[in-house]
Amino acid sequence: MEVDLKMDVGRSIFKQLLGIGLCWVICLGWPHSPAWSQERKAEEKPGPQQTTTRSGEAQEGIPKTGAAKPAEEGAARTAKVIQDSAAAPLLSRFGYDIFNNMAPDSTRTLYGPVDPGYAVGPGDQIIVTVWGQVEFTLTLTVTRDGTVDIPKVGPVSVNGLTFSALKSTITGHLSRGYSGIAQQPPTTFVDVSLGKLLPLRVFIVGEVKRPGSYTINPTSTVLNALYHCGGPNEKGSLREIRVFRQNKLVALVDLYNYILKGDKSQDIRLQNDDTILMPPVRKAVSLRGRVHRQAIYELKGEERLKDLIDIAGGLEPDAYIGRIQIDRIVANKERRIADVNFEEILNARQPDAELSNGDAVTVFAVSDQRVNAITLRGYVRRPGLYQLKTGMRVKGLVEEADGLLGEAYTERADLIRTGPDLTRHLISFRLNGAMKGDPQENHLLQSLDEVIVYSIHTFGERDSVTISGSVKKPGRYELLSTMTLKDLIVLAEGLKEGAYKVKAEVSRVNSDPNKPIQIIQVDIDDRYSADGREGDFKLQSRDIVFIRPDPNFEPQRNVTLSGEVQFPGVYTLESRTERLSNLIARAGGLKDTAYPEGIVFLRRQDDPGRIATDLERTLTPTLLEGRVLKQGEVDSSMINLKRALGIPDELLRHDDMARIAVDLKRALKHKGDEDDPVLFDGDVIIVPQRPRTVKVSGEVGFPNNVAFKDGEGIGYYIEGAGGLKSTADKGRIFVILANGEVKRPGRSLTITAGSVIVVPAKEEKEKVRIFEQSGGTR
Repeated sequence: MEVDLKMDVGRSIFKQLLGIGLCWVICLGWPHSPAWSQERKAEEKPGPQQTTTRSGEAQEGIPKTGAAKPAEEGAARTAKVIQDSAAAPLLSRFGYDIFNNMAPDSTRTLYGPVDPGYAVGPGDQIIVTVWGQVEFTLTLTVTRDGTVDIPKVGPVSVNGLTFSALKSTITGHLSRGYSGIAQQPPTTFVDVSLGKLLPLRVFIVGEVKRPGSYTINPTSTVLNALYHCGGPNEKGSLREIRVFRQNKLVALVDLYNYILKGDKSQDIRLQNDDTILMPPVRKAVSLRGRVHRQAIYELKGEERLKDLIDIAGGLEPDAYIGRIQIDRIVANKERRIADVNFEEILNARQPDAELSNGDAVTVFAVSDQRVNAITLRGYVRRPGLYQLKTGMRVKGLVEEADGLLGEAYTERADLIRTGPDLTRHLISFRLNGAMKGDPQENHLLQSLDEVIVYSIHTFGERDSVTISGSVKKPGRYELLSTMTLKDLIVLAEGLKEGAYKVKAEVSRVNSDPNKPIQIIQVDIDDRYSADGREGDFKLQSRDIVFIRPDPNFEPQRNVTLSGEVQFPGVYTLESRTERLSNLIARAGGLKDTAYPEGIVFLRRQDDPGRIATDLERTLTPTLLEGRVLKQGEVDSSMINLKRALGIPDELLRHDDMARIAVDLKRALKHKGDEDDPVLFDGDVIIVPQRPRTVKVSGEVGFPNNVAFKDGEGIGYYIEGAGGLKSTADKGRIFVILANGEVKRPGRSLTITAGSVIVVPAKEEKEKVRIFEQSGGTR
């Protein structure tokens, strides 16, 4: 049975294609398919699944048939002319992108309302409801021969009737058996609706991505069906789609009407066994340049250049209509171009230009050059482009620009003239003469002329003076007319607090060749009122003013003392020679809980980029060599060590603060000598509490804090931290004492509470040797 069904399907398809082929040859002649530059392989997708159609047959999806061969010469010509341009952008085929989003599957049985134009066919379910004097409901199914059997009426032919005609037909037949329907007023009423509707079977052939037989929604149109097959391939026509019904051409669909205008009048509703043929494109023309849509367009019939531009949405505002260029291959032998005056076509002074398959049309832009423009630059009130008016001269142009600025230089202006050969010539003239109407200076202007008006400052530096030293905003200032020294100090926002407010020094360029520089001492004060006398010294161009600092002025110098002292806080130094012991005394001395051996003494560095602390100077080479660390890792390790030594976190990343090793006990015992350091502004002193541990870090079993035991040496604390690892470098162990001093192990070394013992790792080569001895492989 299945074989018989397939044979029936094959014979049906063959008959359809035979009739279509004859119509194709008669209507079109032999097809010539243009080749597009960017061909894409049609997607190989399976056809629709087996579905029962209105004819009652089991229809299987037909695999894609071979695409028609393009005419080789026509294909090459079209591809080369349309897309072969190094400078031009790649163009796409217009309209094909509407098939990029596939329509949802519509092969399922349809329920719900339909429009009045729906054509009833075999398999459709009709529901007839009668009420009033007589009441009943009928559910009728259209048979394969297109009829329904109505009780007391008999068979009624409904195949092909529209839904609105179906209602009239069934009502008319029922009125013969039920008189209450036809009498006036009626006593019996009839309502006709549709139940389930079976899908249609249609054939889609020609230049489509997936040709074959499809089962589709019974309300589908040509456009709906084309979505199912993926739309046209790279050769398919959008403008000459043919619909055949019972081997007769019933519709010719131009999708450009739908795409450009939204007109679906040609998009007819399909019927069972309809065939849609998509022929190849016969005439394709590319259009690029200053049009609304650059693309490759399909033309039909007698459509010409004007029609092509209309399809593309028209010209852009800057399109040049004096010359549109057509690039064409003539007789498959040579390439030629033709320049068309589109303005003449628009004005009907010459016939529209014919176009051929593969033509490449370019619409150029108008030139950026303004043929009636002149330029005015420089020191006028409104510089810019101006319209060249008949008889316009320099004076008239300046007046159009609302005149000259006050600083305009009137002894000279320049006119740059561009000749017909685009060479430029310079014409100099006296601007003041031109403004007075002197015919020798007031030049007659021409197209593309450029007039330049200079400033009085153009040919020399502006007068200026300089102020430096103890002012809030030192720098160079414009010398204003009648400016005095007091005025300059005011512009510099006044003197600083520590400025010497008695005299200023002025360096002046002297006209005397024997003494080219003159130094002038000028009395000043810090009163800035306009009626003051001091500082009324008049300045000259290039004067340099020096405001010296007051040698007797000294601001407070503060240090910070925190930790285990009686009165911690910020202290102002009493003199430049005050020492640490005196500061401790002013703070009430040390508490009983103080640990002087662990004092942290921090001082601001003069040059953070060059000066390092004793701790960093000692540890950095060890960390770099012993652990092969990068500089950033060394910096991180140094911060961890500083934190372990009691330095507050807020000071850890201050690159300008360095720790200085100080013995506080010796400083308090030997006051005033070299063990008692002199304090500086910004010093930070921290006296910690007595610690109870010694920190062990590096290559030990368990790096941690070991309880301090008086008199014990390095070995005791290392053993307390789990002993040395095999990777430890015994010869490079060092100790950081609580006061910041760095020591190597030795008999004279006494470990104090708060110390840090650092055990570096062996160098890389040594670690590799140990690893290999332990049986590892690299």
